[in-house]
Amino acid sequence: MKKMLVVTLILFATININAQTFSKKIYNDNGGSNFIETYDNNYAFHYKDSLTIFDNHGNILSQEKNYDNNCQPIDFFYLPNNKYLSIGICDKLVGESYTLWFREYDENFNITKEEYEILDYTDSRMIYTYDCIVNNNYEPIIIIDKIQQDFGGLDTTFLYHFSAEDYKLIFDTAYTDYLWMRQCVITQIPDNSGYLLCSGDMNGLYHLELSNNFDIKDTLISPINLPSYGLYWDFAFIDSNSYIMSAGLRNQVVGNDQIGVVKFNTNGEVLKETSSASNTDNRLPRRKCLSFVDSSYIYTAYSVSTIEYNSPAPTLIGVTKLDIDLNIIWEKFYGDSINKYVSYNINATKDGGAVIIGVVRDNFDSPFFNIIIKIDSLGNNEEEFTGIDNSETNSIIKSHELIIYPNPGNENMQVRTAVQQLGGVFYIYDITGKLVLQHEVTSSITQINTSSLLSGTYIYKYINNNELIENGKWVKE
Repeated sequence: MKKMLVVTLILFATININAQTFSKKIYNDNGGSNFIETYDNNYAFHYKDSLTIFDNHGNILSQEKNYDNNCQPIDFFYLPNNKYLSIGICDKLVGESYTLWFREYDENFNITKEEYEILDYTDSRMIYTYDCIVNNNYEPIIIIDKIQQDFGGLDTTFLYHFSAEDYKLIFDTAYTDYLWMRQCVITQIPDNSGYLLCSGDMNGLYHLELSNNFDIKDTLISPINLPSYGLYWDFAFIDSNSYIMSAGLRNQVVGNDQIGVVKFNTNGEVLKETSSASNTDNRLPRRKCLSFVDSSYIYTAYSVSTIEYNSPAPTLIGVTKLDIDLNIIWEKFYGDSINKYVSYNINATKDGGAVIIGVVRDNFDSPFFNIIIKIDSLGNNEEEFTGIDNSETNSIIKSHELIIYPNPGNENMQVRTAVQQLGGVFYIYDITGKLVLQHEVTSSITQINTSSLLSGTYIYKYINNNELIENGKWVKE
């Protein structure tokens, strides 16, 4: 790959505003959505048939419900002259076709242009994932991965290039010669010399370097040191000489999922990699699990489950903030020990914080609620949920720097501690307040033998640097 010399980035001017936090339950459903921070520091959330605008306190400024409920938004983009572009894909089939839609908005989110494009397919494979970008000429580029119904055989990634004027199809092609063409993501190379199409499998991370005409210029394989398998991906250039990728990693040894972030140079060589590797919990990211406003700090988001992800057990949303060298600044966990929280994407905001889009439900079979969680630059969020009509509810999304599981438990307790809080002491008290166990916490995962404790309810506390970090109840069965 040629050395990158020029970087083209759209950066916001530094704005001296206080970082706000809020939590919203949006819709009782599970489906595609997209999000963008507006030019005037508000937030736009597009979900199926609704477009809702929030201010930075979470108050609803406007809401429109005049869209097709069968369509799934993919992403939002900035256009010149304070305009926006929303792109989505419709579930409705027309013969063997799918329909893409393109919707332009002015600065007040009035629709100024709306176009539809039908995509013809001649095979029976199913859509697996999709991704899209708008290049430096504001031309949309969409990739759609299709796989065999039985997950066998070669996967195919279809690429579609559209015009910026009327969003009509200019060019399309397919990449079919690789077993790993699944859950691909695409980005434009900063010097405008072409594009990178990335994915991966248990052998490493794969990069197709494409020309501006989408011909394959080079194929790179970047082995990584983790025993892993690619699940979900997101990546972006952080300067002219390197780019980062955040991915879900399936540990083939112990069978759990992890979140990993890898930094590459422009030859696809790994400069640094970091992960939340552990043998006792699962961490699964989704599309758009990586975000930054400038490259001085990076956010990643994922779902944390203490046992198999697709089980009825509770899950939390995890967020990690890293510096440019992938050193962890802090990590936080959001949720509780009852409900199932799932992160779908994260968006860094201009005030130094971030917005997490996800869903929550109270058990494995109950309906989903779409949620928005706004955190500040330290990951703080201690807000009550409010509904779409701003009505109060009883739930609070708490941020945690320590979680315990299982709860209820039996012979052993696992303590998962954020890296910035290592070095403290974990205390367990019986119901009378008597100290029955204590354990120094020196690693992210600490196992405490509780076989000597009688069945019943216990109080736990975690103290670090003379500060109470976390406390709660734990039940031994």
